Amino acid sequence: MSLSTPATFGQSFSEHSANKDLDRLLQLYEGDAVLITPQNEEFKGTEAIRKNLQTYLERKPKFQGEVVSVTQSGDLALVHTKWSFQGTRPNNETVKLSSTSADVLRKQPDGTWKVVINRPGGAG
Repeated sequence: MSLSTPATFGQSFSEHSANKDLDRLLQLYEGDAVLITPQNEEFKGTEAIRKNLQTYLERKPKFQGEVVSVTQSGDLALVHTKWSFQGTRPNNETVKLSSTSADVLRKQPDGTWKVVINRPGGAG
């Protein structure tokens, strides 16, 4: 599933998380995208992001994301999403987080959108 507009990012990420569909989650990102976790760990490129998302899915996530604003300039869009996450740590301890994200998406040649920078902890 490709993103038809930047505003569909939160919903698409939520759906793919619920389905534990790693391949579909990865399709949301450009090949050299950067994902920066709320703990400021940086993952660059498909393989690094794949490993991070695999760990994320192992936490049995319940993720809800709602896009609250989209600012577009040409083929780039800054997307702010309000999100909440509930999952489990390896020791089965429950984890609950909520915040906002600041993400940059780029329009692809086929008209769809992909994530260039994913910052689920907000801007800092």
